[in-house]
Amino acid sequence: LSKRKSFVMKVAFSPDGFLLATGGAEGEITVWDVQSGQELYTLQAPNSPIGSLAFSPNGAFMASVGVDETVKMTAIAGPDEDYALSVQYTLPGAGETAYTDAAFTPDGEILSVTDWEGRVRLWKTASGEEVATLNSETIGLSSQVFYPVESQAAGLTGGVTGADALLTSSYDGAITLWNYRTGETVQTRWDQGSAVTCVAFSPAGAGFAVGLDDGGVVFYSPTSSQALWEGYEHEFTVNDVAFSANGSLLASAGNDQMIRLWNPKDGSLIK
Repeated sequence: LSKRKSFVMKVAFSPDGFLLATGGAEGEITVWDVQSGQELYTLQAPNSPIGSLAFSPNGAFMASVGVDETVKMTAIAGPDEDYALSVQYTLPGAGETAYTDAAFTPDGEILSVTDWEGRVRLWKTASGEEVATLNSETIGLSSQVFYPVESQAAGLTGGVTGADALLTSSYDGAITLWNYRTGETVQTRWDQGSAVTCVAFSPAGAGFAVGLDDGGVVFYSPTSSQALWEGYEHEFTVNDVAFSANGSLLASAGNDQMIRLWNPKDGSLIK
């Protein structure tokens, strides 16, 4: 892909893998054809670094969060229309704070956005109608993830089912499990000695991993929220964690310019 005019802050693949979206430090959002490497479209938001990008599960929408405290919902046409983009609506700002992350529910009906005041705000994807605001006791929500198997009926810790579960992490060291349908905070863990920068569920929902500001990676059981293993192979902040599609690998990326691969079963370092 061609070099960008500003720092690339965020990347996201469409669910079918055909498109890649990148967000820049100067507010530009570029959509690429993955196979050809061709730049398809660029949307510009002046002087507003992109803080988060997310595709809806059906690939019909893309949400972008700007540091200017706005959230934009963009519709994406199909291949017959060359994946044309059209901004559907802009959601209201977060007031005196800033949004930090965007994610869609597994059915794609709801867009969830976190902010620095510890709030999770939920909007209907198609219309932008606000559904609810979830308020936590934490400050500075950094990341969020929905349980990956919407039909999962097994109970998680606190009695919440997988279909209702949302995990958030925060810079004050907390991991919170929500029932996002009722707005209830099911459990908040404060046992982290460092800021929690990111969180990810394994594809089958067998566990979740978090990255820490002190370079740690921790893997938890979703039924008890007990730490199963911890690894400290990064010298500085872990910026992101992600599982492979089959859940056999966990990748972590850090400010030490290193990418580490882990075995999620036992926490052994692969490379």
